[in-house]
Amino acid sequence: MDPLPDPVVVPLVYDDGVNIVIRKFRPEDAPQLHAMLIEGIIHGPDSPRNNAHRKSLTSRVAFISYIGFALGLAACLYPTSVFPIRLAGAASSLFSIALFVSLRRSITKLFIAFCAAARNGDMKDIDATYASPGGFWVAAIEDKEGLHSEVVGYLGSDYNATPSPTSAELRRMIVSRHHRRRRIASLLITAAVAHSARVRVPVQVNGGGSESSKERSTLELDTLDLETPSFHLGAQKLYRRHGFEIVGSRVMHAPAPRWLGKSLFEMTVVRLRRSGLGEGEMKA
Repeated sequence: MDPLPDPVVVPLVYDDGVNIVIRKFRPEDAPQLHAMLIEGIIHGPDSPRNNAHRKSLTSRVAFISYIGFALGLAACLYPTSVFPIRLAGAASSLFSIALFVSLRRSITKLFIAFCAAARNGDMKDIDATYASPGGFWVAAIEDKEGLHSEVVGYLGSDYNATPSPTSAELRRMIVSRHHRRRRIASLLITAAVAHSARVRVPVQVNGGGSESSKERSTLELDTLDLETPSFHLGAQKLYRRHGFEIVGSRVMHAPAPRWLGKSLFEMTVVRLRRSGLGEGEMKA
């Protein structure tokens, strides 16, 4: 069983009277978590999808569509253009519009697929996926009677996401856009790091080959990994304050449009890691 109490962080009361508690996940939280996933990843003004849309405006594909549309429109409107030139110009403009729309749609499909994979994967059964030595924490506004709980943020630590027996991965960090700048993300990270520094991983040590000779031992978690898009500079700054450092990156490709057969957008995802979980929590 997880040795940490619930809640794991002292409840916080802000100047506006909002009372936020960092606590363990409960099964009744699941519908709110799924709704926040869609809002945080796709629809929110600072969501990864909308950030990717803004980034795509200065991409190579976008500039090709701008130039193709402008040249095509000029060919159509130029007074002395003959009919074949105008026809080619119209085709160029229509192709450029289709290219730009496909770029935007492929980005949306990328993040819709991401949310679907989360809901049908690790977030389908959070208790099972994030069982100890992992864990899953939510930030919630709760009434005094404890009868109603509004989830405003969450973070999971998935022990099964990495091959190392002494490492876990922080996943699904979401904070409601209506409750930003309350240190919720920082408190969730603090809870996850504190848990990981204290938890022990049971292992079997083979003493001689037979079942009876196998002894049980425990290991400490010594590293935490996480991933975030490269354009989320604010998130990277937050993670570095908590002792994480960039250790690698990978490229995600948006689904290719059927009519083109080639991906129009790629996104770099950076991987950060914190070692020495028992060391000081925050950096200046």
